[in-house]
Amino acid sequence: MRPWFEKSPGLLEEELELLRTTGYSFTLNEVQRAAGRLVLNVKYDIDGEQHNLTVSFPDNYPYFPVEIYAPSFPSGPHKDPYTGLLCTLKEQLKTWSTRDTLAGFLATQVRKVFLEHQPDKTHMAEEGLAADEAAQATGYFPYRASTLVFTGPWAIPVEHRFGKLIIGLEEGNDPNKELRGAVLEVLDAAGNAIAKMDELLAKRYTKKISGRWARLNSPPAKASGDGIFEEALKVWPAIGKPRYKGAPDVVGLLFPEETQPKKYEDNWVFVVRYKKKAETKGYIARADRFSQESYQARVPRLSPIAGKKVLIVGLGAIGSNCAWQLARAGVGTLHLLDYDHVQLGNLPRWQLGLAAVGLSKTDALGQHLAYNYPFVEILGFTHRLGMFDDCKVLTQALEGVELILDATAEKCVSNFLSDLAKERGISYVWATGTPGSYGGAVGRVVPNKTEGCWKCYQHHLYDERFRNPPHEDLPEIQPVGCFHPTFTGTGFDMDHVSLAAVRLVISTLCSGQEGGYPDFDWDVGVVDLWDGKNTPIAPSWTKYTLTRHHNCKAHD
Repeated sequence: MRPWFEKSPGLLEEELELLRTTGYSFTLNEVQRAAGRLVLNVKYDIDGEQHNLTVSFPDNYPYFPVEIYAPSFPSGPHKDPYTGLLCTLKEQLKTWSTRDTLAGFLATQVRKVFLEHQPDKTHMAEEGLAADEAAQATGYFPYRASTLVFTGPWAIPVEHRFGKLIIGLEEGNDPNKELRGAVLEVLDAAGNAIAKMDELLAKRYTKKISGRWARLNSPPAKASGDGIFEEALKVWPAIGKPRYKGAPDVVGLLFPEETQPKKYEDNWVFVVRYKKKAETKGYIARADRFSQESYQARVPRLSPIAGKKVLIVGLGAIGSNCAWQLARAGVGTLHLLDYDHVQLGNLPRWQLGLAAVGLSKTDALGQHLAYNYPFVEILGFTHRLGMFDDCKVLTQALEGVELILDATAEKCVSNFLSDLAKERGISYVWATGTPGSYGGAVGRVVPNKTEGCWKCYQHHLYDERFRNPPHEDLPEIQPVGCFHPTFTGTGFDMDHVSLAAVRLVISTLCSGQEGGYPDFDWDVGVVDLWDGKNTPIAPSWTKYTLTRHHNCKAHD
């Protein structure tokens, strides 16, 4: 592809002419232009001051905004403290218009940034600027890709200025290339532990290396090279000399920064130095805070489910996806029950891929979820209901459970589980799909709230008061190696049923909890995903209130 200024030379001339007519002096960087990039150096006068701006045009201008660097501008929330890049628009990829011009931005948005960063106008609200964002230096460091060091929600006492770190490494991690791990312990200068990582995360790391840390009064003045240590050297001069000891030298820099508007907390960056032949190399590793509060900050309505326990029976196309959705939503405990193992043919409708084939569904899914969602306690039961040891297995599987999610689509099992839930006074939710993935149904019974029961639902289906979802009228298939015939149909169609079931589970668990995910005003939902002409359609839901059926004997 040719650069924009070669494809549209007229547009370039328009931009330059606008700069001239509005009084901006500029020069073109010919070296950059020969390399296919357009960069301007602009003289910018404001309030009697002159600033040298560097303007970089993106490859696909004017679809995307220009980048304007003003290193001599006053510091503030709309300027990268290390490169001088200005933030001239709030959510710029949403608000930039192809009608915008550099000359116009210099006269309006750049001027707003300058004025807002004046000492007496630091938090002045200007239209089009992101005044409600915290100014975080850690957002601007040139991190090496794929690096990560977890820290905890610690408040390191300010009297501690430096010390040592115990860092756990991910299995197979080579920190010379990209450090990935977690700070397991923060030690003071005397070697005493002053902070420890949550055991939920710490137990994942078996290989450990040592590191050092120093507290700074403010973010580093420089973001690369030896300059990043300038203040740390004043705190602990020994930081300047790497300590390898069979591993890279890792130094954590702890400093206060604005994490929310006008709220300051300590944050971390990690500098990694390593030997490559006789030369010392280095990079900066990204930090992330490990805490349940951080994990759930984006989903405040789900906070009530953190202490809830759910049993999922049936880990097929619907159940496996429900398990994943509930785990990532942050349910406190998931018990998983299924008797089957994963086969290649499961994969188009299952949650995991090839690595799971041959494993029991409970083991494969349970291990995956436990590893990726450590705040969720996972317990698996590989067992087929209706066999010996039902009582023993179910005693454990139902311990403390507040809701059963039945994704078996087997009436015998559903009949049993619905009665079991009623007997124990807990909620019961079911979810089924139809052949061809043409549709499905979800429903629930909540103790002391839902008038009808699962058996009432069956009577309503028989009376056609509730309708059955559509289905494909084709024979089942039995691929090689599959012990049971099954229907055809896509996983992404079935996901609509899974998602509805999860929403029903979440709303049921949060019912009556202040600030929780709101409850639904229906009990049974039937979805059409295909029409009667074998054509996929937008999901169409029919909702019902589950009333007691006059022929149901379960209420006698």
